[in-house]
Amino acid sequence: MELFDNNLTYNKMRHFRKSIFLLSVIILLSCGDDPVSKNHSAQVETLEVEQISDITAVCKGKITDKGTGTISQYGIELDDGTGYEKHPRTISSGDHFGVEFVGLIPDKTYRYRAYVDDGAVQYGEEKSFTTLSAFVYTATVDPESITSNSAVVSFSGINKLKEWGFHYSETEATVSDPVKKEFLKGDVSLANLKPNTTYYILPYVIDKSGKTTYLEITHFKTAKGIYSNPVVLSDAPDPTIIRAQDGNFYLYSTGVGIHRSADLVKWIRVGEAFTEVGKPKWEPGGGLWAPDINYIDGQYVMYYSMSVWGGTQTCGIGVATSDKPEGPFTDRGKLFRSNEIGVENSIDPFYIEDNGKKYLFWGSWFGIHGTELTDDGLALKEGAEKQKIGGTAYEASYIHKRGKYYYLFTSMGSCCEELKSTYTTVVGRSENLWGPYVNKSGGRMLDNKHEIVIQGNAFFKGPGHNSEIITDKDGDDWIFYHAWEVANPSRGRQALMDKIIWENDWPVIKNKTPSSTSEAPVF
Repeated sequence: MELFDNNLTYNKMRHFRKSIFLLSVIILLSCGDDPVSKNHSAQVETLEVEQISDITAVCKGKITDKGTGTISQYGIELDDGTGYEKHPRTISSGDHFGVEFVGLIPDKTYRYRAYVDDGAVQYGEEKSFTTLSAFVYTATVDPESITSNSAVVSFSGINKLKEWGFHYSETEATVSDPVKKEFLKGDVSLANLKPNTTYYILPYVIDKSGKTTYLEITHFKTAKGIYSNPVVLSDAPDPTIIRAQDGNFYLYSTGVGIHRSADLVKWIRVGEAFTEVGKPKWEPGGGLWAPDINYIDGQYVMYYSMSVWGGTQTCGIGVATSDKPEGPFTDRGKLFRSNEIGVENSIDPFYIEDNGKKYLFWGSWFGIHGTELTDDGLALKEGAEKQKIGGTAYEASYIHKRGKYYYLFTSMGSCCEELKSTYTTVVGRSENLWGPYVNKSGGRMLDNKHEIVIQGNAFFKGPGHNSEIITDKDGDDWIFYHAWEVANPSRGRQALMDKIIWENDWPVIKNKTPSSTSEAPVF
């Protein structure tokens, strides 16, 4: 019985010790770390760089594990060779983030790495990139874009810029001149410019770092303006033109109406040369035809014809003066009548100075004649003889001196039969004011030989009685004349203008006919 009890006690003791061991293991296990509830830091990965330029780059990273803590900051560290510097993210999308770096140095290697800070900073793998070589920005004027009043300036590298534009001026451009700028497109348009004018532009670019760079000054010239004939849209026959002391052009025509223009293209009527009371009266019932305007010794001197239709013996030439180109003119009386000078149909005066002397030429269908005037140009010089220089086929003489030659322009044919008019402008040349004036073959204008300058076409009939030649700022020569417009004959003989081209020292109008549209003069 005692033995049984001892065995029982032994077994109880074994079970007790085993229980104590198991409890100890449980306690020990409960005192260790729990893998499920472990605190740990966030993790980050460095991604490849994107959008590298000469001064910009976008470095990116990715959060691969947000950890158990609170993330206070993440971004990119960049090392420019002086050590890493933290740059908080500026770009983020989900777990991805990045920083756009601007103002970098061209052709330079940088190290970078992603980082995350949740109390303990963790880094991604270190990577590197090299910026591109310096980008050369350019601003160019597209030649195809240039018109008479506009142009387009194109810039390169605009995807790298925050702003671009230019200052512009008719002289050397500076930063104080007007500016045109752009933020979205590549081209910058410039409008409301002057025709045939040189403009200087000072381009600038502002990159994404805010740095302003001025580029090389360049320039362009706008195209010439375009005009259409006729330029005076009303009856303005036998035009004569002068550039007055005020810089404007004044056109006088039969009837002695006056038009004014700053550019020979746009004309406005400003009145008449004479007041009603001041009109010449020395030829009763006579009209005032074919004036010739000049500036002589500080005053405007206008020679004029006075005639009744068919009055070939009593018609003549007078002279008037004014202090102003728009008048009113004061009549100084007649210089002569046809029957006094001995030249029938003495109309169409033209004044010229040559070698310090003053001369008057005139004539219509009875020969072109000339004689010397007094020093003030207001009378015939006493004892001066008249001399014939052109034949009986001509009227409306005008002499132009260019180089070693004198050019005698005249008109021939019928002037005043509306669309049946055959008026034609012709020319001959001489090395002497008094001739002989000849054509290209040596034929004399005294014998009615000449070269055709301008004749009618399908749009204009009877072009003739040309004006003085006007030279523009570019050195181009321009001539006015009247013609009947086929589309508007009721307007009368309107004033037209065309450019003279000199070929082998001969005046040439393109196609020898009036132009409909053409490049305008430059002033």
